[in-house]
Amino acid sequence: MRISVFILCWIIPGCLLVSCRAPLPEARSEPDPTEWNVQEVRAHLAFLDGADTEGRRTASRGFARAATYIADQLRRAGWQPILDGEYRLQYADRTTVSIPRSVYRINDDTLRFAHGVDYLITEPIGLDTLITSGEVPNVPGMLFASILEGQTEIPSEWRILIEQESTISTGPMHVIAMLPGAHPRHRDSLDVILAPLDGLGPHGDALWTTGADHAIASAALLALAGRRSAIQRRWALWPRTTMIVFASGTIGECTGPEKLVRHFPWNRESVSSFTVLTSGALRCDWGAAAGSLGMQPTIMGWAPVELSEPDSPFSPWVRRQAFLESASLDSSAQRAIDLARRIDS
Repeated sequence: MRISVFILCWIIPGCLLVSCRAPLPEARSEPDPTEWNVQEVRAHLAFLDGADTEGRRTASRGFARAATYIADQLRRAGWQPILDGEYRLQYADRTTVSIPRSVYRINDDTLRFAHGVDYLITEPIGLDTLITSGEVPNVPGMLFASILEGQTEIPSEWRILIEQESTISTGPMHVIAMLPGAHPRHRDSLDVILAPLDGLGPHGDALWTTGADHAIASAALLALAGRRSAIQRRWALWPRTTMIVFASGTIGECTGPEKLVRHFPWNRESVSSFTVLTSGALRCDWGAAAGSLGMQPTIMGWAPVELSEPDSPFSPWVRRQAFLESASLDSSAQRAIDLARRIDS
């Protein structure tokens, strides 16, 4: 009995000593918000170009989801909303949508073709026509799958009906936030940075893209927002107020930026600079859009990521999912950060 007590007296202190000497777990270090965060940018791109946003067509459900995501990111970064508690600024605009009613090839084996599978509508069109030819019809604004090309040996009658609807919609919105300047004397002066947020939208149940509507510009602006906010809180480097705009209505007739400038939510005479991030593939006349501000915008372009899909039936169009492949996502994130750095330089 004495031996067991003696041994126990040595074991317990030894155990306590070992437990006291055990290494403490390393503290998890949070990323420095003043540094560029590649992983955050990848996450922005993955969401904005993902299936949930459905191609981000202006005034669509997918664009509304993208706008909500952007607003949440800006709120988290500490940027002030353009309205009282609201980052999303709606405006009235006329939206034009082409609705495929029917596309048939009629012969001994009549086929009805599906939008997004057998053909794409690449720009708004209205068409009610009958084509009696064995060849695939050449219709401006429509792109047929390559598998249908060359099927001219079968006498066919093509019947195509596409309706074009044009309506007044209050659904379009921009996402706008402000970071107050650090110097009281210059705080009313404004630097505006705009990035297109909208995209080409869905094609039937599929998501196709040329790459022109990749979300690189929006991801770059989000990266800039997070870093600039952290730096302003820490060192107060920017004397003037910064306004960032994630714009809709930049595809097609580009009425969104024009309406934004026409009803600009700030004193026009106080605007010091106007910078636009664009791939160059958009048709917007940025000079005309910003003309009423009395200045020419600074255009900062970026080269779209080259996507390759050898089996694409609509080349050069590719499935939007190709943006989310690892190599493409890494390349896109780096381009977004490079673009954000250029704005800050």
